[in-house]
Amino acid sequence: MLETPEQYYEDIATLGKVLGNQVHAAEVISWYADHEKKIMSRTTKLSASQKPKVLLLQLAASGESVWKVPPDSWMQTILAERAGGIPVWKGANLGSGWATVSVEQIAAWNPDVVCIINYRANSSEAAEAFKKDKRLSSLKAVREGKVYGFPQDFYSWDQPDTRWILGLTWLAKMLHPALFTDISVIGTTEDFFNFMYGFDEAAFHTNIAPKIQGDVGEQF
Repeated sequence: MLETPEQYYEDIATLGKVLGNQVHAAEVISWYADHEKKIMSRTTKLSASQKPKVLLLQLAASGESVWKVPPDSWMQTILAERAGGIPVWKGANLGSGWATVSVEQIAAWNPDVVCIINYRANSSEAAEAFKKDKRLSSLKAVREGKVYGFPQDFYSWDQPDTRWILGLTWLAKMLHPALFTDISVIGTTEDFFNFMYGFDEAAFHTNIAPKIQGDVGEQF
């Protein structure tokens, strides 16, 4: 299963060979690699002390205040690292799927930033629920107002599909705004839908922009 950017590039190259369109496959790989390089050329230079402790949590389907973390090898963990964060859950889930974590464990990690993922509804609402949970009120991220809903449109941007590059861009800019003043999440998103799906500006703002939820940090 695709779970790393490198595997994504390999799959695109393979698909290009199978479909007899290696030129376009190379163009797709180049587009992604260029955008990834713009991020990682800066985040790889950060020292450990410059990287905030990050916690990505999925709101479980079983109900409110049930939170899960991804495995070490999954895209979410990789995005957190490449965006210039320290994934505090790393090492806690060596399995092959999302693992439930207790409130006590979340408190012990005490992250600087929390990003909430919700595959069934608006992630911003799940983030608000997290912030209002009295058991979590002492968390540094809650006290400093750094709990965010991970952006989504028809799909969440944290997943190992075409949108992972949007998730990386958003996460990097959210964690290090001063480092990415020249990069626009909106601009990257519009460029993505134009390049990948042929949406012009009017089509994007008619069909895609209204679907975007989460705490993007910029107005579409």
